[in-house]
Amino acid sequence: MHYLDDCLELLDPLPEIMREKLTMMRESDLKIQADFDQLEENASKFLSSYRHYQSQQSSPQRTRIQIKRQNSDKEEVENIPGNVEQQKNQLEYDKLVEKYQQLIQQATTKVPLANESHDIVCWRRH
Repeated sequence: MHYLDDCLELLDPLPEIMREKLTMMRESDLKIQADFDQLEENASKFLSSYRHYQSQQSSPQRTRIQIKRQNSDKEEVENIPGNVEQQKNQLEYDKLVEKYQQLIQQATTKVPLANESHDIVCWRRH
């Protein structure tokens, strides 16, 4: 008889547990979606500004900078004005990639919640 009582005790809080887990997943989804929308907007701005930067690269002055880069030491490359802009673009790109990786990490935290919810539902059916 104790086994049946124990099972009934475990089933009482089940709806509350499921509600908590699903609420946590929903909150996580909303936060990730908001962050993803912001990242998408930032990436769009970055790509637009980078296209503008590349279009400037075709000017005669920028062409000379690229030729100089290919035939010079690293120290000389750091003093080229166009290289500062390129370094800024690289830093901005790296930040976008890092934010994307963080979003992936946040999204993977939902997997254990979903698995636990699935296990609870499956356990209840058996």
